[in-house]
Amino acid sequence: MTPGTGARLWHQTAQHLVQAHGALPGALISYAPTLEQLHFAHADTHEALASDGAAAPDGHTHTGPLDPGYPYARDSSFRPFPPGPTASCRTGGVPYFGWETCLPQTMWQAGVPPAYQEAVEASRSATYRDGPEPEAAQ
Repeated sequence: MTPGTGARLWHQTAQHLVQAHGALPGALISYAPTLEQLHFAHADTHEALASDGAAAPDGHTHTGPLDPGYPYARDSSFRPFPPGPTASCRTGGVPYFGWETCLPQTMWQAGVPPAYQEAVEASRSATYRDGPEPEAAQ
């Protein structure tokens, strides 16, 4: 994959997660997930919605199978820029950034560590308590 193709696909996938699924754009920018991680977040979001009998906020569906992506950041996957300085502190070794985006998740990893579950719950509580993420200045 060329860098231009990776950049285009990363932007399209991130935009879809924000516009169609309500992901927090600041979380995507701060963590700067790889393209594989974005694909994983997208597929995992649809799996979580389906398991709850729910639809995407905008009601869309996909006609074919989704790219399953990969939850861990790999050097071989396109990443537009390095994660922000606070992203590594918040994730604390947790490979998957999905809980920071407020996207529905399946808790995909068998035996999700208690620290990860606690981080998910704390993040959700803080998000609801503080309200929606502010819009970026134009």
